[in-house]
Amino acid sequence: MARMQVVMMDPGNFTPHYVANLCAALEEQDCQVELVTSAPHFEAVPQLGTHKVSRRFFRLASERLGRSRLLRRQAWLRKSIKALSYPAGLWRTWRALKDRPPGVLHVQWGLLPLLDILLFSALRRRGWRIVYTAHEVFSENWTFRRLVQAADAVIAHTAGLARKVVDGSGIAPEKVHVITHGNLGVFRAPDVNPSEARRVLGLSPEGPLLLFFGLIRPYKGLQYLLEAIPLVRQEFPQAHLLIAGQPMQRFSGYQKLIDGLGIAGSVTLRLQYVPLAEVHYYFCAAGLVVLPYVRCSLSGILTMAFGYARPVVATSVGGLPEAIDEGQTGYIVAPRSPEALAQAICRGLRQPALLEQMGREGRRWQQEVCSWSRVARQTRQLYEPHSQPVLKPGFPR
Repeated sequence: MARMQVVMMDPGNFTPHYVANLCAALEEQDCQVELVTSAPHFEAVPQLGTHKVSRRFFRLASERLGRSRLLRRQAWLRKSIKALSYPAGLWRTWRALKDRPPGVLHVQWGLLPLLDILLFSALRRRGWRIVYTAHEVFSENWTFRRLVQAADAVIAHTAGLARKVVDGSGIAPEKVHVITHGNLGVFRAPDVNPSEARRVLGLSPEGPLLLFFGLIRPYKGLQYLLEAIPLVRQEFPQAHLLIAGQPMQRFSGYQKLIDGLGIAGSVTLRLQYVPLAEVHYYFCAAGLVVLPYVRCSLSGILTMAFGYARPVVATSVGGLPEAIDEGQTGYIVAPRSPEALAQAICRGLRQPALLEQMGREGRRWQQEVCSWSRVARQTRQLYEPHSQPVLKPGFPR
């Protein structure tokens, strides 16, 4: 029997670790995979498996976007340049696929939905099946609604997000499949003793360490975490916050807030992209990972935290409340509330042994529920034209 032909499309190379693990796992499910994407933003991700990688998007823009600090921090300019070159990538993809025997086009991100829909429709007329993974659910956006309506099957990472897709777009519920976000897979490095991790990072071995990790964007609510630190220090004077990640906006506003709150001595800034080879030091050094987001669907940082057996404090936005077992793998608080963040952080810091247990539980759950073999098996199932909905996300409850 011929292998299932799958073209994985991640035009902006937004989720390279997720896609690399998924492509490799699908190959083990008897799929022949080709990845269509663009150049990496920061560093190349090691390729897993034997699938072909075709860089058809942003060929000229990618190098300039990666080198220019101005473009990284000016979202409107960065998006404008990409929008101008995006149609060329879609055209190259169409030219490459139009005469092939039909297979599955699995799209991870649709960057200009109205143009993406044209590609979907043209390939569907040639017998292709279109699968779309809704990493972000924008049900209030009519172009997002049109995009999911144009797909044959849609993947959401939690049941709540799946309901939001259905309610917001009006598509048939049987088109939406709930498949968990896979774990770090082969990209998880071995654990490091917290004291050793702090030594490598040049951090003090004393006091509780909180971690805010990842690209710094407005929706991640960093200002509310900064405002929570003085409240945390009232009970834990040695508590320290490590902020690690590349700013994708001006950081001067946050710096003014840090100075105004008088917490500069309690905050360490590592304002650059953290290479994959160094990620484990940051998570292993921390006792608690904080996600103070004001908007998101789900977060790859949560995946990293659980992968390194670290509990989280996160806000009740998007699918985060479904992915965190309150009091077992982390704490859920209201968004935009420094007081709620501080209370949850202090609650955890009062019980360091419980925090370690929560971290181990998060890792155990992730290894069982979010294994790539499980994710790939369910994904392979929905590639079939008459697949049944995958309804149960398998989150602990």
